[in-house]
Amino acid sequence: MNRLFAGLFIIFLAICVSCCSQPVGDLSPNAKGGNGNGNGTGVYYDFLMLRPNRILYDADGGADGRFDRQADLRVFVADNGEYRSLDPVDRFLTIEVIENPGMTSENITVVNTHHVFSLPGRYVIRGTYNGYSDEYSVEVRGSFINPGDGSDFVDMIWL
Repeated sequence: MNRLFAGLFIIFLAICVSCCSQPVGDLSPNAKGGNGNGNGTGVYYDFLMLRPNRILYDADGGADGRFDRQADLRVFVADNGEYRSLDPVDRFLTIEVIENPGMTSENITVVNTHHVFSLPGRYVIRGTYNGYSDEYSVEVRGSFINPGDGSDFVDMIWL
């Protein structure tokens, strides 16, 4: 009876070991993230995910109207289903601010440290890392000074 359990245990163990992912990774010549000769040049991730810390800005040119790459977003990558946090100032991570997305006047600015918003509207923040990209939109409010009661529309004086 012990031989039967020992035989079943060995078969079960062999099945478990052969089905698990390898701890070192794929060292084949066509390995993802590799350069074709079996030694990978970097870590391969499944996808990139950007999460904003802030989505509302002011177009006043001050601290409230400035997108700071390190403070205003969080970057995550997934490696075999496990989420890992990535430093927002990683040199391989490209952060772009897209002004007027989808229009002919679209303007793309690469952000190294920070970006100052000058015009109100909707902007898209796009991150690209290792061939994957993710994006989210932010809103920039205009600075409306002296709202009044609305009676000074086009310098008309109502009597």
